[in-house]
Amino acid sequence: MSGEVRLLGRLSVAQGDEVVTHFRTQKTAALLAFLAFHSGNSQSREELIERFWPESELEQGRMSLRTALSALRKLFGERLTTDNTTAMLSVNTDHARFERALRAARSERLAETERLERLSEAVEIYGGPLLPGFYEDWVLHERDRLAAAQVAALAALARWHAALREIPKALDYARRAAAADPLNEEIRADLIRLLRKANRPGEALRQFQDLEKLLDEQLAQKPSASTAALVEGLETPDTSIPEPQTIARLPLTLGRFRGRRDELAALVQRLSGGKSDADGARLFTLFGSGGIGKTRLAVEAGRRLAAHQFFATLHFVPLAGVTTVPQAWEMLAGKLGLHGGTPSERVRNYLSTHTPALLILDNLEQFLPEGAALVESLLAFAPDLTILTTSRQRLAIPGEELFVVGALPEDDSVALFVDRARSISPDFKLTQSNELSVRELVRSVEGFPLAIELAAAWAGTLTPTEMVQQLAQSRLNLPKDSQKDPRHASLTAAISWSTELLEPELRETFYRLAVFQGGWDALAAQVVCGAGNYVLASLRDRALVSAELQGTSLRFFLHESLREFSWHSLSPVEQTRLNALHRAHFLQRAKEAKLDQPRGEIWAAALAHLIPDEANLRKAQEGAAPTDKVRFVLALLPLWLHQGRFNEGELACRVAGEVIGSEEPDYLLLRFAAATLAYNLNKNADAERGFREVVEKGEGTLRTRALLSLAQLALFNQDNAAMMHTWLARIDPESSTPICSAHARFLEGTALLYQGETAAATEILADAGVKAQSAGELALMAQALNNQGNALHQAGELEKARQSYTQALVLRETLGLRVETLRTRIGLANVEVASGDLKEALSRFRQASQEAAAMGDLHIEALVLGNQAAVLQELGNSVESLVLARRSLMRKQQLGLSGNIATSLNNIAGTLLALGRTEAVASLHGAAEMVRRNAAITLGPAFREQLNAEHANARHILGDSDFTAGFGVGTTLSEQEAVALALAD
Repeated sequence: MSGEVRLLGRLSVAQGDEVVTHFRTQKTAALLAFLAFHSGNSQSREELIERFWPESELEQGRMSLRTALSALRKLFGERLTTDNTTAMLSVNTDHARFERALRAARSERLAETERLERLSEAVEIYGGPLLPGFYEDWVLHERDRLAAAQVAALAALARWHAALREIPKALDYARRAAAADPLNEEIRADLIRLLRKANRPGEALRQFQDLEKLLDEQLAQKPSASTAALVEGLETPDTSIPEPQTIARLPLTLGRFRGRRDELAALVQRLSGGKSDADGARLFTLFGSGGIGKTRLAVEAGRRLAAHQFFATLHFVPLAGVTTVPQAWEMLAGKLGLHGGTPSERVRNYLSTHTPALLILDNLEQFLPEGAALVESLLAFAPDLTILTTSRQRLAIPGEELFVVGALPEDDSVALFVDRARSISPDFKLTQSNELSVRELVRSVEGFPLAIELAAAWAGTLTPTEMVQQLAQSRLNLPKDSQKDPRHASLTAAISWSTELLEPELRETFYRLAVFQGGWDALAAQVVCGAGNYVLASLRDRALVSAELQGTSLRFFLHESLREFSWHSLSPVEQTRLNALHRAHFLQRAKEAKLDQPRGEIWAAALAHLIPDEANLRKAQEGAAPTDKVRFVLALLPLWLHQGRFNEGELACRVAGEVIGSEEPDYLLLRFAAATLAYNLNKNADAERGFREVVEKGEGTLRTRALLSLAQLALFNQDNAAMMHTWLARIDPESSTPICSAHARFLEGTALLYQGETAAATEILADAGVKAQSAGELALMAQALNNQGNALHQAGELEKARQSYTQALVLRETLGLRVETLRTRIGLANVEVASGDLKEALSRFRQASQEAAAMGDLHIEALVLGNQAAVLQELGNSVESLVLARRSLMRKQQLGLSGNIATSLNNIAGTLLALGRTEAVASLHGAAEMVRRNAAITLGPAFREQLNAEHANARHILGDSDFTAGFGVGTTLSEQEAVALALAD
């Protein structure tokens, strides 16, 4: 192609009949390669100088760039455009043609034969590795990516021609794929199977032996047992091996299959045994919502079954455009390659004679129940036929075995996003700085594969953080993909396809369910939306609503994208009506909760009943009238404390406080709630002001509780005198309850614990636990046991500490106190640290971290990650310690935990010092002081003494002047700048 720049195989420029392969200098060639690869994109001159002449002074670099551009202009003329700041080359390249052909081959809008042509075109365009002889980082990365794409295309062509029984063509592509990636065992296994089909056992054996040798020499591995089984009995040529009769016609797939390993294995096992199982199961339905990945799972299962020759014939039949039974028979006959006669007769005869057979019927939902009757007739006519369907609705016929296809797990979702993002933006990588945003993104779309793939299309223009921001506005903002089937071209299209299949009345009821957030139960559906059990069952049968057994009752859920689409489908008047019904219903639930009783088993049951509706309570609270808003806040307070959502609770208290006067009956309750949340956020000054106001203006039990909270605050600051004489001494015995007495005793014991008087602390905490148990306050009893464990741990009585922690753990698990349960688990892990079993401690910390992440408690996860980092540091693994310490810091920043952020800054400084990376150590210590000062956080004497020792150690290593200067710089940083410094490599 005249004027084309060829980058694959060798850098050259086609100029009419001539091919230019030599350039003024190697740097000129490298510049040409870079500009051509990014054809049509302006490149900054300054960045080009930094990339190609980094060793030169700026002016010299500019001159070198001008000279190189001048040489290229002689070749390209006006196609090279420059100005004072940029340069751009606009040319055709073979790599661009290669990638265009691959994209066309992936398009679901093209017919299979046309996609096959585009794929064949792509592999012939690929003339060899990208830019051989060039070793810049960007070249190496792109070379690997394009080479992998070529191998995948060759392997796909081999499978396609094998399915068509065009063995010579399949062999040619398979050999090329194996030559390009000789260590790829899956590709080599496909080649061995083809060679056996071609009756070439000797060559099949040689391919296996070559693979075996390469794996041993380069990876110290052996081929898998399944690959070895392919060559059993081939020690000598055996010309009697018959050609297998498997005929498999499956759609072309290029993208890698991600996740669902267990589901795929279970499906393949069930299908491969279905034709001979004692239960006679022959009908299987992959059931799930649109875009969840049913078709891709079905195709992959078919590919695995075809490779192992479980069926004589295996056909995939897409039915998305079919609405009548006659159309379905025509489609079946066409896909099976049958011509002449009546379609239904041709299909039945074929499937009854080419046995055993597997038929994959994709998208059956749009012509049910007629489609179900067709399936029944096929199974009745062909006894050796197995059918796998994909559908958004159950077929509801005898013998149907349902495989529910749900969301992808988080790690698989991340892998899918990264894979698809790289296909859009080859430079995209999962890094320490963007991983949290990527995980937040896949969580926000709830592991929905279509939504993940559509979000990945933003990779060329948005960062993961910006993607999350876009999705926060609306999940329906996801971009369209013109290459996909129209039903999946956008999230809206996928949802519309499902809802249009509903009867009008059922569709409207479905839309109304969008008023709920975080799920609902049958009572709420009936009261708020008028949706009875029959409606919910019908929507479940269409994969629009899911259900989960929680305790003894079912709870229903709506995917967030479906919820958003449905809510926008309602009129504003209907939305207002539903919101009013929703608020009234959940206000009644909040009033009935009665969480102000002792925290025992009855309280735990009430809390457990309320927890599932936390999101609904929050929504109702936001739109409630002023008085009701306060009642919601007070009802939600135990939930915020229970789940560590302190920032959310503090904000809600502040908003409610703006609409209630200080003379209102609930005002002091609200102030007490706000102060409690501030205490948990380490905002001690705000907490003290709130508790003091309640003491001054309140009375009775509420005032006593405020005094106890002030005593606890003094205890935190290690001011035992204030705790005992300023606060506990002011408690009126007549207004004190048994619970308050137990709490006061608990504080006394904990104060002794902080003073290091572990024997006395253990005795008083045991007494506090007994008093709490007598009062029915089992949560306080568990807290006393936990602190007993702390005291015994400090005293070195590790076995007794384990016993106390274990008793506390049982109580906290019984009460459903998830946050407190995790804290006790951390205590048990710390006992392992003290016992010297650091590996067991690390294992326990990792388990706690995973549990915290699973329940969405970012606060505990952040703390446990910090503990893991500390243990790793003790084990001498400073590198991994730094990674986890930084991840902990990012979580704390996300939660706004300034006090904990300061601690992380100190810890990271210590780890960097151990690694010998001293540049930022002093500044991080200074920044930590700045963060504490800005957040009005005061350290107790013991903590301050420990920190002073860390400062002294750093000062000794760095030198007094360098430490002082760096520390001073750190105190000038903002919190955001300090975090950035701690995360910088």
